[in-house]
Amino acid sequence: MRNLRRTILTGAAAAMLLVTGLAVQPAAAVVPDPPTLPAAASHGITVVHWAKSTPTETAPFYDLTLTTDAIHKNLGPGAPTVPAHPQIKVRILLPAGYRTDPAHPYRSLYLLHGGNDTFASWSDKGDVAAITANAAFDGIVVMPEGGDAGWYSDWVTGTTGNIAPQWETFHMKQLVPWIDANFNTITDRSGRSIAGLSMGGYGALRYAGRYPELFSAAAGFSPGTNIEMPWAQALVHGSVVQVPLAPTAPGAFIGAYDANTPNLARYQYPLGWLWGPHQVFGTIDTWDAQNPVKIAAAGGYGSYGGKFAFYAGNTAGGSDAQIQSDAVDFHAKLNTAGTAHRFCTGPGTHDWAYWQKDLADFLKVIAGTASDNQCTTNAGWSKVS
Repeated sequence: MRNLRRTILTGAAAAMLLVTGLAVQPAAAVVPDPPTLPAAASHGITVVHWAKSTPTETAPFYDLTLTTDAIHKNLGPGAPTVPAHPQIKVRILLPAGYRTDPAHPYRSLYLLHGGNDTFASWSDKGDVAAITANAAFDGIVVMPEGGDAGWYSDWVTGTTGNIAPQWETFHMKQLVPWIDANFNTITDRSGRSIAGLSMGGYGALRYAGRYPELFSAAAGFSPGTNIEMPWAQALVHGSVVQVPLAPTAPGAFIGAYDANTPNLARYQYPLGWLWGPHQVFGTIDTWDAQNPVKIAAAGGYGSYGGKFAFYAGNTAGGSDAQIQSDAVDFHAKLNTAGTAHRFCTGPGTHDWAYWQKDLADFLKVIAGTASDNQCTTNAGWSKVS
């Protein structure tokens, strides 16, 4: 009986400890309500909705839904035949304990998604909250919609629905000043960085070259660096002919359209029109100012003071093989121009597993702590001199 009583008491004590232990476990982080937007209707942007990204999100992600005439430019002379003002999404990651304190403004990082992806890709696939937390990046991350095949450009021609999206205008001339007007940011180039993957890598390099007054650090992960290459032109052509205009229509290819989207052809870029890249970039005489390799050759990235990086896998026959080949030439042009930069490469493909580590490395570039001896934690990668 004594042993039984001891056993019962011991079991009861253990149960009490278990319950007590459960009671003192730290509660899951509560995401604060979204901060007030003091200049919501400004810089050509109209806010439709501003809220936490999802009810279950544990990181401070917030989703902005907006409209802008930039993504509904009328080609004329006829009226557009697509619904007016498509809604655009921007996901924003705020630092823990974000405060509106003008004496302590935050850095901002603009993070661009790839083709056939969305504003949510860096959070849903890229684990951006954990990567920035591990890097102690105490800044605001802005992840805007860029279209399934928007190419981060102001379109010269457009869809059969008579509209030409102006993604560059939206991102650089509307969104950047809007963010500064509504959040506690460092409002000059010293506090802003930009990066992106794949199509978004091209976008980041494009914007960095065309708007060096806006950014102090820039990076491309598996980026397009030469839009004149035949394989790149074929890729752009295929994307704009076969992929309907996002975000007003899904990004499925011909033969796999969403049956729930009415009159989908209105969002397409017609096959019979000009060769696809000319619809995006305009006539060939305007391409040098939009082509990273030509910007590099002209010394256009010189103002970044070494905080300029790009990354590409070099696995033979892999999905980054053509990108890496062009990146080698891009690297050579930067060297010839005397532009300090960071080119990381090694065994790898066109995949999130590599892009996540690329981002982690770039955050070290921003902080000034990147090491030449470890160019990302991708196995076998190194910095090319």
